[in-house]
Amino acid sequence: MKTRRKSRANIQAELDVDGSQAADENTNGIEIPGDIDLESLQNILPDTSLTAPSPDSIVSLYRLLLAQVEEADATQRELEEARAEAEKKDVELDQALQDRESQTKDLETSLDIVQSELKEVKQERDQLGMFYSVLPISLGVAHVKQPLHEPHYRLKSTHCQPLSLLPRRRQTR
Repeated sequence: MKTRRKSRANIQAELDVDGSQAADENTNGIEIPGDIDLESLQNILPDTSLTAPSPDSIVSLYRLLLAQVEEADATQRELEEARAEAEKKDVELDQALQDRESQTKDLETSLDIVQSELKEVKQERDQLGMFYSVLPISLGVAHVKQPLHEPHYRLKSTHCQPLSLLPRRRQTR
């Protein structure tokens, strides 16, 4: 792995080989500080002399710089759009969650109401069952096994009897 100093020394040696470039460097040369990575610059600008750039090389460098800035701006806009979309999805998800929680609460309330109504209906049924079981006794019928509200009962004189207890007529053909 080359260090910056070695790379700088190699570039300087290349320039010293050609006497005319060395003479131009003394008059128009650019001294590159040690904190700049010459290898990376050489990879970015392969056909450009870094210590004695031509006007065309400088214009190319300006174009490259502007293209990089434009690309960075486009990337920044895409990032902001992605963040905005993610925030929008987060808000939509929160709203959907709140809607579901509200629906669940409404359903639980409805369930409680229906359960209390069912409890009341069962209590009424039990009370009516007790009433119907006592009713035949108070009418003088002790052998009734089923409540009077069932459809197969009919009145006969002063008391009720289930149809199954009434004598059946034989059918003749």
